[in-house]
Amino acid sequence: MVVKSETCAILLACLLLSNLTQPSHATNSYVIVHSDSSSNRSTFTGSEEVIEAIYPNDTSDLDGAHNQTGLPLFTLVVQDKADGTESSSFPEFDAFPARNESLGVLEYRESFPVRTFDFGARRKVLYLLGLFELTGPCDAARGGPSEKAAANLAIRHVNERDVVPGYRLEMYDNDTKCDSGAAINAFFHAIYRKQQMTMLLGTSSSEVTERLAKVVSHWGILQISFGSLSSVLSDRAGFPLFYRTVAPDSSHNAARVALLRHFQWTTVATLHEDGELYALAINELLTQLDIAQISVSASESVTRNDFLDQIYHLKDRDCRIIIGSFSKQMARKIFCEVSRQGMYGADFQWIIQGGLGPWWLDASDTDCSAEQLQAAAKSLITVSAYTGRLPDHTSVSGLSMDDFRKELTAELEAQTPGSSATYGGHVTEAYDAVWTVALALRAADQLWKKSGVNATLSDFRYEKLLPDTAGGRYGWNATTVPPPKQMRRMVNFFDKIVSQLRFNGISGPLSFFGSDRVGISEFQQNQGGVLRKVALYIPDSGTLNINCFRCYPIQWQDGEPPVDRRIVKLSVATIQRSVFVSVSVLAVFGMVLAVVFLAFNLFYRKRKYIKLSSPQLNNMTVVGCLLVYLAIVLLGLDHETLGSDTHFAV
Repeated sequence: MVVKSETCAILLACLLLSNLTQPSHATNSYVIVHSDSSSNRSTFTGSEEVIEAIYPNDTSDLDGAHNQTGLPLFTLVVQDKADGTESSSFPEFDAFPARNESLGVLEYRESFPVRTFDFGARRKVLYLLGLFELTGPCDAARGGPSEKAAANLAIRHVNERDVVPGYRLEMYDNDTKCDSGAAINAFFHAIYRKQQMTMLLGTSSSEVTERLAKVVSHWGILQISFGSLSSVLSDRAGFPLFYRTVAPDSSHNAARVALLRHFQWTTVATLHEDGELYALAINELLTQLDIAQISVSASESVTRNDFLDQIYHLKDRDCRIIIGSFSKQMARKIFCEVSRQGMYGADFQWIIQGGLGPWWLDASDTDCSAEQLQAAAKSLITVSAYTGRLPDHTSVSGLSMDDFRKELTAELEAQTPGSSATYGGHVTEAYDAVWTVALALRAADQLWKKSGVNATLSDFRYEKLLPDTAGGRYGWNATTVPPPKQMRRMVNFFDKIVSQLRFNGISGPLSFFGSDRVGISEFQQNQGGVLRKVALYIPDSGTLNINCFRCYPIQWQDGEPPVDRRIVKLSVATIQRSVFVSVSVLAVFGMVLAVVFLAFNLFYRKRKYIKLSSPQLNNMTVVGCLLVYLAIVLLGLDHETLGSDTHFAV
């Protein structure tokens, strides 16, 4: 049966999973196992890496897990801290500590060397399912072929370096066509028609991944995405077995707050496009801004047909520092209006999410010219995941970025002969996603061997998690035993390992918090039409480094950062004492002269020539002059003259 719509695919998934056995959740105390009795950490040292692990301490309430041969499936040897004795047990893998508890970190610090001999003849094959947007109407389809080539390149490198000893990774892929129904159909096709998959790689479209991940987790299969940015996928309750090697926009909120604090901006505004991809990240940012005691003067949501009033409101509120989150199509529309309203230049600073490219060079879908967009976007700051390597870090594959680009170009040429080898999309994240799978499998296999676990990676069977039916297991042998807890424990063990992985990939340092990648945030600024790195935010230390390696200084249009709001300062303008004294002396002289003239006019008022000169009018004029001269002295009195604020206190 071919599933032709998303609805049919989801209904089929619900039908198959309606009676799925749920994992148990036991509670135990834990102790970090170690080779040195005086230490408190388990450190397994190999020729290429150093890894650490944690195991249950109290195993008295754990049931014995057995495989079909009757032998213990998972057996770990733990050392009691009190007396140093050892005991064997059958631990519940799904009873491991939660992700927010302190665990040993599975850290790979060194690169894996290329092997000079072939392991292919004697190595077992572990299959991955890769789902890519190779065709379709979404933006992710533009980078789909490149991401597929990067994944194939990573698989070849993993096999050449024998990262998973005794095993070889292979990937069979399919096209999601930017449609969640097609993606779910491809997933079921792989389950029924392809070899047993160990993990799933994909996808790059957030919409496709959201719907696919809801189905995949019920089959006990870990899914690792390399390009889905939706904040919805951060929900571990809805997507318990989902990870992504690309950092979502919400993961940069701490970096945004650090940038605001660095430049002492305490009042900001937000402007985001309607939709979960943008709204959820901004909502989380608003919470962090409140915690950081940074006030939000306005928070506006826009659509592609309704954004003018929101921009007018930001202008009316005199918003100077504006944080935006929207698509590049929406960015062009917004900044076209920003150009018209004059909301750019030395008095404004826009901070938006990165990864949109130089969108200001294309004004074809706006009413503005490219020059207007470029002027409005001048000094724009973007924040995105840092996809480079720090100077003192070596990638786990041993490749530099230049080496990766060269090999990826060759892989693309081999994948599509005769076509121009240009790539885009999340190629570095797709490459590191495969390495995440490989290192997780390596860690699981190594931990089992070190601990005496009687299990192999090839034992994993997701079909054992399917519910029984009256007529069998949907195509599998009806004699298959009911879904055992061992498979669920194995999945949970994979989950715990991935959550604790830490290594340096091509895209930079990589680790996980929940389902999200914890990576370095990079700030770039539009300087002369080119985005240049100006700062890095290191989440481990919570520091913002504006003097980072190969960072350009931030350029301000008037030489200093803009203020976050209009500042009204009240100041008292006073008259210099020397000026007041000089003018007062002249005024007194004028008053004396006026009194003399008034006395003269009164004394000779009966004289004929005085009477003819309108003496009453002259007297009024002289009195007016006296009052004017007196006002000069009185109105000239101020803080500078009096020297005290208490003279006219009320």
